[in-house]
Amino acid sequence: MACADRNDLPLFPLSNVLFPGGVLRLRIFEPRYLDLVRECCRDGSCFGVCLIIEGSEVGAPAVPAAIGTIARITDFYTLDRACSASPPRAASASASNARVCATTA
Repeated sequence: MACADRNDLPLFPLSNVLFPGGVLRLRIFEPRYLDLVRECCRDGSCFGVCLIIEGSEVGAPAVPAAIGTIARITDFYTLDRACSASPPRAASASASNARVCATTA
């Protein structure tokens, strides 16, 4: 299934935006977003990046903008090992800190 065909994308609300054609480097450390990355790496799915309207990036869930950008993970690595694969390898279940490079899908 193509990313654009999905109606139920997981969201990654941020205090900045990902413009179409752009690249976004993320440092992932919260369990809910490590799970999101793990799922996207495992099945090659996409996620939505949207601006935070109310709240913050860390802690309680934030209120996201109604419009965002569909993103795909193009690179993934944890602090203890690097990987750059196409498609990216699945995130380790024990990962406590990850860096992700995402581009628009």
